[in-house]
Amino acid sequence: MGIEHNRQPGSDKFAQTQNNLAAAYITRTKGSRAENVEMAIALYGSALTVYTLEAFPEDWAMAQNNLAAAYANRINGSRDENIDRAIAFFDAALTVRTPEQFPEDWAMIQYNLGNAHNDRINGSRDENLEKARSFYPMSSSRIEYPRKNPVSRHPRTISETGFFPMSSSRIEYPRKNPVSRHHPQSQKPGFFRYLRLASNILAKTRFLATNQISKW
Repeated sequence: MGIEHNRQPGSDKFAQTQNNLAAAYITRTKGSRAENVEMAIALYGSALTVYTLEAFPEDWAMAQNNLAAAYANRINGSRDENIDRAIAFFDAALTVRTPEQFPEDWAMIQYNLGNAHNDRINGSRDENLEKARSFYPMSSSRIEYPRKNPVSRHPRTISETGFFPMSSSRIEYPRKNPVSRHHPQSQKPGFFRYLRLASNILAKTRFLATNQISKW
């Protein structure tokens, strides 16, 4: 019996297991990359049967963010539809992750949305670029550098797996189990993590300012 059946469906533990399994599939190097991403998407959807907006708003927003990252890197299906779905999931996460309550999470999503609109296929190219430009300054305005103990201030870390080709795209784990939340490749000093994000924002903004389109 697989690990996905080790928890009772409908329970908080079940949802945590689904989310952790999804993160494992999306970082999996064996097997078909396309199938692994599809499995991750299905597992995040399963977690959302428990993580409802009303009952678990923060975990719901986490799952929305994770689904956005998964769709941004989805191989199956239409690329234009996958990007649009990623944008919709990022937008959904922002209904909970406001700049007042979750400034760093909000800033990360602004940056991810900038990249999503930069890569967007549907709609006017000029309008997509203009929207992308609008997100980068907002993301940099909320970047806060860690204090003396960055580990305790940042329990959820930035994934290094590049799901949405950028260093800031996070695959997140539930807050209630801090030991399982950290992907082994994501243990980077907080200062350098945020310095890298700030550098990426500056570089991306400069590219867009000159209408140079790049895929990171």
